[in-house]
Amino acid sequence: MTTTPESALPTTLQSLAPPTTEVSAPTTESAAGPIATPEAVIVSCQVGLGPIETYWSDGTQTGWSQYCQNQHDTVLQNEHEANQPREKQISWCGTDKNIYNRGETFYTDGTSTSWTQYCADQFEAVNNPPRPPGANGGGGAVAGPCEAAQQDVITYTPDGRKQQCSNGHWVYIA
Repeated sequence: MTTTPESALPTTLQSLAPPTTEVSAPTTESAAGPIATPEAVIVSCQVGLGPIETYWSDGTQTGWSQYCQNQHDTVLQNEHEANQPREKQISWCGTDKNIYNRGETFYTDGTSTSWTQYCADQFEAVNNPPRPPGANGGGGAVAGPCEAAQQDVITYTPDGRKQQCSNGHWVYIA
């Protein structure tokens, strides 16, 4: 059996932790010369219609860029187009029989036509209201409630339309 001389034994306690390995930061130079860092590129732009904001691949955020301005302009153009009618739409109908012909139609683009079925129906509803219930099969356009004491009373509305109290409701009559 071999014995270790005392001079070979450690005189102080040594750490039992494993040796550490140091990792150095990558260098920007190699044997061939400096290594180029990639240039930051735009990854996104401010969403919506707020101020122009540009977000870059290196994590930075800046204000205006032509790319994001173009994106912003495209969003505005698409929003504008989405809110424009694809074809002209009826703005209003001429229903005053003293001024307009039956069915005269006015459009949102400022033009008009002499007749559409929609405006003809509107004209008829205003100028030839349905007959009151029980009068030659009329359905009666209801103008509002009336009291039982006013049953069969005939009056005129503020706009000059004739009405009669029938079964608790004012109905327009011819």
